[in-house]
Amino acid sequence: VSAGRKEPPKQARQSSEASLWPESSAQVARLLQHPAFDAIIGVVIVLNAVTIGLEQSMSLRGQDATIPWAFEHVFLVIYVVELGLRFFAFKGAALNERWVRFDLFLVTLGIVTTWILEPFVEDPPAALNPLLVLRTTRLLRVGKTMKFFVRVTECWRLVRGFINSSAIIVYTFVVWFLTLYVFSCLGVEIITKHTLNGTDPEFTAVVNRFFRTLPQTMVTLVRFACLDNTGDVYQTLVDKDPWLFIYFGALILIVSVVLFHTLGAVIFSCMLEQNSDEHEAAKAAKERDWEMLVMDLRDMFIRLDADQSGCLSRKEVANISSEDKVRLTEALGVTTPMQVFDALDVDGSGEVSISEFFDGVWECVLARGTLHLKRMEKQVETSHWRLKEMFSAQHEIKCELTRVIDVVTSLKLDMDAVRGEARGAARQLSADSVGGTWSPQISARG
Repeated sequence: VSAGRKEPPKQARQSSEASLWPESSAQVARLLQHPAFDAIIGVVIVLNAVTIGLEQSMSLRGQDATIPWAFEHVFLVIYVVELGLRFFAFKGAALNERWVRFDLFLVTLGIVTTWILEPFVEDPPAALNPLLVLRTTRLLRVGKTMKFFVRVTECWRLVRGFINSSAIIVYTFVVWFLTLYVFSCLGVEIITKHTLNGTDPEFTAVVNRFFRTLPQTMVTLVRFACLDNTGDVYQTLVDKDPWLFIYFGALILIVSVVLFHTLGAVIFSCMLEQNSDEHEAAKAAKERDWEMLVMDLRDMFIRLDADQSGCLSRKEVANISSEDKVRLTEALGVTTPMQVFDALDVDGSGEVSISEFFDGVWECVLARGTLHLKRMEKQVETSHWRLKEMFSAQHEIKCELTRVIDVVTSLKLDMDAVRGEARGAARQLSADSVGGTWSPQISARG
């Protein structure tokens, strides 16, 4: 240590390290929650599934599968690092998520089979074969890609319908199994124990192939559930004994048609109910967000109006705090609050009333319209008021012109009357002058 420098105390170093730990955990948590990280892990999972298939194909052909096996180690390292980052960011709370527990199981199984058993046990005993076979369960990791279906509405509806209908599918399988069991027992009684079995070679051959035992009969009836080339099963038997058509007809009707169509209808009904519930939940959540936004906007505008003038100036909006800026930009989907102010300040006066600003922001949030559209609406509204004022002014001018015309018309009538009187007086004067009578009064007037 140089003379001009002092080594920081041990407690200071420990406090700085302690402060850096939560910050690093928060950064890792943001990284893990970013959609791009999930997309990258999804690509890795798909590539891992492809390499597993290549490894199995090359091993069956007797080819060298070193390259796919090397990629398997790389993928396993990536999975271990991902799992370690999750525990570093969320600690023990990471196990509260089902996908993390599922990853922990698959990673542990991969480490045991890939890095412990196979390298150190060259010729594994038969007892370890089931454990090595479980190595292929890493393909179940492909199911993790269902997390991405949430962002694709159509795919998520299919996945969600399947997940929500899992209980119905299980109950349907139980009903289907019991139905097959009943029909199998009935088939053994009327087909396996038929009088033609043992006496007719063709009938006997079909019975020995499809209906020799109860388990074999149940496996045969599975073909009727899937409608898998059932003609080979019942054609010869019905030809030999037409009464067996009743048995096979009821089997096809109940197992092949009714059960599977009922299953499809129930799953579809469950999907509709789930969609309706999700719409209601989304609507309720949106209403709660709107209520909180109203409260935030009210408090925000009170803080912005520093001079309590009832109007927001450009300077007041520019001095918005960082927290209010983040809240407003996230609610409107803009980068700066000045974009909202410029969109509402149509006349360019540099001031917007708080009520006008609040109504504009609220309408943008409710309608989810763009600020450009909101500005166009304000311009149209301003033009409407200006046209209304112009029409009002035109009406007033028209009324004034009508009054002026009335006055001018009245004056014209008065002038016409005066002219008439003047002409009459002139004619009277002319007549008097011709008759030789001259009135001194008229002369004086003249």
